[in-house]
Amino acid sequence: MAVPLKIRFLPVYALVFLIFIAAIINLFNKSGMPFSLTAVNGVLIASNSEQGIPPNGSLITGIDNKHFTGFEQLELYLDSKNIANELYINYTYAGSNYSQKIHLTSYYSFFEIASQIVSCLLFFLLGTFVIIKGPEGRATVLYHWACFLTGIVIITTPANYSSSFLFSGYALRFIFHFSYAFIPVLFLHFAFIFPIERKSEIDIFLKSAYCIAGLFGLLLNYFFLHSVISFNETRADLFIDFYNIFRLYIIVTLLASIITFIYSFITCNNVSDKKKLKWILYGFIAGPGSYLVFWVLSLLLFSKGMLPEAVINILLAAVPLTTAIAIVKYHFLDIDLIINKSIVYIIVITFFISIYIVLLSTISFIINLEQKIIVVVSGTIIGLLFQPAKSRIQIIVDKKFFRIQYNFRTALSIILNQIKLSNTIEELSEKVIDCFENIIPVNPLLFISLDNADSKIKVINRNYFNGKMFIVEKFIKQIAGDNFDKPYALKEKTEPNILTNLLPKSFYKETDLCLIVPILSDKNKVIGVIALGEKKSGKPYSLEDVELILQVAADCSFILQRIYLQNELIRKTLEAQNLEELYKLKSFFVAAVSHDLKSPLTAIKMYTDFLKDDPSYSDKKKEYVTVIEEETNNLIFLIDNVLDYSRIESGVKGYVKKDTCLNKLLSNIINTVNYQITINGFIITTKNFEEQVYISADRDAISEAIRNLISNAIKFSIEKKEIEISASLNDGFACISVKDFGIGICNKEMDNLFTPFFRAAEAIAKNIPGTGLGLSVVKHIVDAHDGIISISSIKNSGTTVSIKLPVIRKETLIGSLNS
Repeated sequence: MAVPLKIRFLPVYALVFLIFIAAIINLFNKSGMPFSLTAVNGVLIASNSEQGIPPNGSLITGIDNKHFTGFEQLELYLDSKNIANELYINYTYAGSNYSQKIHLTSYYSFFEIASQIVSCLLFFLLGTFVIIKGPEGRATVLYHWACFLTGIVIITTPANYSSSFLFSGYALRFIFHFSYAFIPVLFLHFAFIFPIERKSEIDIFLKSAYCIAGLFGLLLNYFFLHSVISFNETRADLFIDFYNIFRLYIIVTLLASIITFIYSFITCNNVSDKKKLKWILYGFIAGPGSYLVFWVLSLLLFSKGMLPEAVINILLAAVPLTTAIAIVKYHFLDIDLIINKSIVYIIVITFFISIYIVLLSTISFIINLEQKIIVVVSGTIIGLLFQPAKSRIQIIVDKKFFRIQYNFRTALSIILNQIKLSNTIEELSEKVIDCFENIIPVNPLLFISLDNADSKIKVINRNYFNGKMFIVEKFIKQIAGDNFDKPYALKEKTEPNILTNLLPKSFYKETDLCLIVPILSDKNKVIGVIALGEKKSGKPYSLEDVELILQVAADCSFILQRIYLQNELIRKTLEAQNLEELYKLKSFFVAAVSHDLKSPLTAIKMYTDFLKDDPSYSDKKKEYVTVIEEETNNLIFLIDNVLDYSRIESGVKGYVKKDTCLNKLLSNIINTVNYQITINGFIITTKNFEEQVYISADRDAISEAIRNLISNAIKFSIEKKEIEISASLNDGFACISVKDFGIGICNKEMDNLFTPFFRAAEAIAKNIPGTGLGLSVVKHIVDAHDGIISISSIKNSGTTVSIKLPVIRKETLIGSLNS
């Protein structure tokens, strides 16, 4: 099993860290002269002497009895010294020769060391960022190590090689030389394999280049040791001469890298790869281009860099930065726009610098004014002309060098701002189509939504032949159930480096659609599709185009899910409103029907009372009349239950409570149901209270509750027809229990007994009549009287229902009666 890169190279990273610490200490120990030196025709001239020794303009003829003809010779010698060491200098001033003792000072200022540390860390961080975030491959690894070696070169720049902290100064110098030698080859190798890897024939060339780099590293270290172990001017010149050859090697290698990138750019037909190469070339122009012109060539020609080393290090950071963008996220910014603006501003600044010089010269020549006035007048004229000239040059550059395209981030921001407030699928689709028509014109363009709630496909399009729609819908249904995690695309219509599913050519011929991008929900389900035809420009879809469409699809996903959720909430709200309306209609219907039924039943009961009192009726006829009367009472009782539930449901059920003797009430109830018990063949056992018990209650409601319990006991007792009714006092409550020996209730149904219209499975199976309202009405009555109802039951053994009602204490009752 391969070890991950970042774990495999941990020892190397640890070594780099040690080199970094040692090199920083070494930079602080680098010594320099307490005055500036300039080399002119092999002679060193002193300047900027703070103490006036030697005087400015003195010719340095010797240092420690050694004659130096160039600054690099002297720097090599001084790197063997420490800060505050004494040196003897010989110099000539005003025709006289002098000898003076001086003390060496620090070569680098704190700012210069800090800039080198920041530049080094920037290279380290960019190399680490790309190896973590970039795609796997040799190009990423090469970039990673090129950045690390460049950081090492920056931080191990020649300093005190006599240091012995952690690493000797010699070791740091060896590391510097080898790193410096291999960086150009790593960039050259990178140029050959990014963004498209070359054929294997280059392997021999690259191996040769690495061998040459290693040879240069060895020779640099050899000549360095040869010159410093026993220092003399001749050996130092030999090392410097070879170092100049090495600089030419760097220039040639970097130029080869740039030429390779330029060749790749010219021969590349892929839009995405071209943008990546533009980033790299821009970085090379800003970084190594500046380094070659202002440092390497300057050292070769003038023995001194034109820009400070700290500025060069900052410019060099352009290379890793732009290359990192090219590898990881090349459309992070629009490179065409950056190059465009750079060209414009270079032209404008160059033009106005020339104008400024001409104006200064002309005004000074024509009008004899003070220098400050001339500068102000020239600056004012330049300021007035700057913006119009910039705008005009911008138009020319856009027209001649650039074909204006969309900026990825700007386009994405525009689309998101347009679609985020959409409240309907139609509104969302219209906005998406409008945005794409302005940014990536295509024909045709379909926005398709798939609502999983109703399994419907909705297609929104413009100017699309509806006769082809069934083919599109069929294909979408087919792929929606598959692993639709990446787009379907026609190979010929997209660039080759885009990862897509293969779209059948037959589908393209029938529908003119060549790119289908999924809109996925949070659960990775297809909830929509953006289907596109060819680009009107005739060019294939680039990686940038597809990524833009994918990002838009991701944004549409959140909006579509929100719309679906809104529609579902609206649907449920309407359903709830409809149900509420139905409940109201049902309650009204039940109340109306029950009321209409009670009227004839009341008339029947009235006439049965007349018939019972008729002396001409025989006993047999009176018995029939009694049956009619009792059955009428039963019907009235059932209708009262329905009416009570209707009132309970509508919230208008009320109770009129009075002091009630529960003993008498219970006796009256038993007498009332006695006929029903007798006619059904039941044996009833009763036990009333042993003393007079009074409660505050609605007498009719409590009677209805107890009658319901007795009625249930009769209905659910099929084989053993016995009922026990008992009354007792318990902790201030009057407890009335009705026990039967019927079919009982299973445990899993006990929780639903008080639910309106609920009927036990056993009761339904045995065709036992009932509405399922009795117990729910009883519970409401008991709750309204601050009572408690409980049920215990054993399957096939019977059920006991008990209600407990709070008792009025005797003393309270007596006081109430007296008042």
